Amino acid sequence: MEIEVDNKIGAQKGDLVEITVEHINVMKALWIMYGIPLVALMIGTIGSYYVFKNVYSGNSLEMISFIIGLVSMAIAFIGIKLKDAKFKASREYLPIITRILIDKE
Repeated sequence: MEIEVDNKIGAQKGDLVEITVEHINVMKALWIMYGIPLVALMIGTIGSYYVFKNVYSGNSLEMISFIIGLVSMAIAFIGIKLKDAKFKASREYLPIITRILIDKE
């Protein structure tokens, strides 16, 4: 597997290494990638249902609300993608090499 890591101990290409990720950073990354879009989907779907319930009298209100929820989720994903360069530049979410298990030499 190839991943980008923070190499503070000077491991070389081909070394077998142990990597760690801080628990809090994993949870933040999970929230950013899954939590925010899920909340956007729920707020878009449920919120639009209750907003349009009194205004729209058709029988496809649930479908319209679901589509608005999907659009909300897509906007959340686009927002995350636009911030992707900032996340990568912060290097906060990168795994860290903690030790070399097998040296290539």
